[in-house]
Amino acid sequence: MVQLALLSYLIKDRHGTYKFRRPIGLPLRDFMPGVRRGKANWMRSLDTKDPATAKRRFPAVLAECQRDFELAGLAKGQRVRGDLTLDEIAMLAGWFRDHAIVEDEEFRITGYLEDEKLYRDNLARLETMGVAAVVTYPPSERISGLSDRQVASKHHSIAMTDVALKRAVAASDTSLIAQEVDIVLDIFGIEVPKESAAYRRLGLAFLAAFQEANAMVARRLNGQAVASPELPEPKLEAGRRSRQSGKGKGLTLRDALPIWPAAGSVDTELRCLMELEVSNGKTEVQPRVQA
Repeated sequence: MVQLALLSYLIKDRHGTYKFRRPIGLPLRDFMPGVRRGKANWMRSLDTKDPATAKRRFPAVLAECQRDFELAGLAKGQRVRGDLTLDEIAMLAGWFRDHAIVEDEEFRITGYLEDEKLYRDNLARLETMGVAAVVTYPPSERISGLSDRQVASKHHSIAMTDVALKRAVAASDTSLIAQEVDIVLDIFGIEVPKESAAYRRLGLAFLAAFQEANAMVARRLNGQAVASPELPEPKLEAGRRSRQSGKGKGLTLRDALPIWPAAGSVDTELRCLMELEVSNGKTEVQPRVQA
């Protein structure tokens, strides 16, 4: 497959740089993910003029291209599915895993600053309400990286999720991941009967994908550099709206992922206190560090 693809898809531009180019047929163009939607060719520079280097980089780009074509095929054929192929199950679970890893990186790039500002503002708001919040971690002025609170919160979330995932995998219990399965299916506009074997297989694949994502984020927390994958954008069938179905209640995938939603967001007790009416005196609160 790779050798045949090399002959078909490897080209040189006028500067002698190797590129990957695969034509996109008219039926799939409007369903290709991300920036390639509507394009006549799937293109990617291999950033080298050396044939050996180009050949070495080619398989990874080919795999990415194949995934985009599979996503486009799914988007084009969206409908109630009594069954899913193993490749389709792997693609959907892989997209879920990759989304989780990308979300963690986005928090580390910009989200942590917004999160810390929210934490600081909420503490200030509590103070104006006459509530003395005794917190484990005071607001951080650090702008160069995650605060101690955010790192501790991520460690806590990963540890708790890891325990739950191990129990679920041991029992092949897909209820832990059912919400995520429903939301991803909804994002791609696919309906799979919950009583079907395909839905069960998809749930088991999502459990494995969740463990993989958890492990990748844990590696980052342990000081290892982990590159995030490029995440294709799902596309619904032309003229079709997302059903916002199932347990998701209209949530986006970002909102639904237990690992990342605010891995470092304001403590649960602190959020609850914002809804309290403080009638008199001061209330001391010792919130737990958690996501």
